[in-house]
Amino acid sequence: DGIRMRQVDSFTFHREKDDGTKITQRALIDGASANPDLTSLVCDRGSEICWFETLLKGDFYFKPGRILGYGEAWLQFGSKSTVRRLEIGIRELVEVDGGLANAASIELEFFVVPADMQGYLAEAYHCDQYNRRLEDQPALFVGQSARICIAPTQEAMDVGIRINAIDSFNFT
Repeated sequence: DGIRMRQVDSFTFHREKDDGTKITQRALIDGASANPDLTSLVCDRGSEICWFETLLKGDFYFKPGRILGYGEAWLQFGSKSTVRRLEIGIRELVEVDGGLANAASIELEFFVVPADMQGYLAEAYHCDQYNRRLEDQPALFVGQSARICIAPTQEAMDVGIRINAIDSFNFT
């Protein structure tokens, strides 16, 4: 069965600011999410892979730069966590499947760019009461309201950009 995952014990992200201080965010502590609102962990003992998904605090995005991540994971022998005993006369043979192999250090490095520097766009369009795009742009008469939906473009949505606020909107 080989070496498999037992658990991801810890993981922390950090970034150095211009003044030398560090921004730190713990994603995993003691094999669990440090903050379930920001991080989800999937790690079944004996699996080939464990993974977690996290949302970094906005402080990490103060300007383009490098984020470092580090942590520790535990490995095990085999994919199960069972103990089998075989008795031969007065001797007993114990085989542990899922026994602890060793701890492994994890390191990760990636680059971030603030959203306001990426040039992502939002689009405005006529929409119905269910926020579905209207292909035909209706003519409006005096006293009628226009329903306008505003959303990030598909490119922006694909990288996780969402609307935070609408500062202003003008008809031209």
